[in-house]
Amino acid sequence: MDILCTTLLYAPTEVYKEAREAYVTYSNNDEGYGTTYGATGPNFDFKFNNLMFSVPFKDLLFLLRDSGSMGADNKCMIVLQNAGSSTYILGDVFLRSAYLV
Repeated sequence: MDILCTTLLYAPTEVYKEAREAYVTYSNNDEGYGTTYGATGPNFDFKFNNLMFSVPFKDLLFLLRDSGSMGADNKCMIVLQNAGSSTYILGDVFLRSAYLV
């Protein structure tokens, strides 16, 4: 596991594929996978050892506002990406949902 300053959340390939099935309502070659603004879905849960962390579905959405993109249709990009390995890279999305002391 690594935590970087990034707006994306990278997950291992199998986890990514399962989440994509649960969250994605459309795909576009230019903008990637996404759903519509205001969509609801399950939280994205992480378990590290005996600790459970939950990222709310709404935090996995990034509204595309560029007039040349899907923003005109209230479409959102899913910030979950394929890490291509067994590594998680947890960015801002995770940090907003987790606070450890």
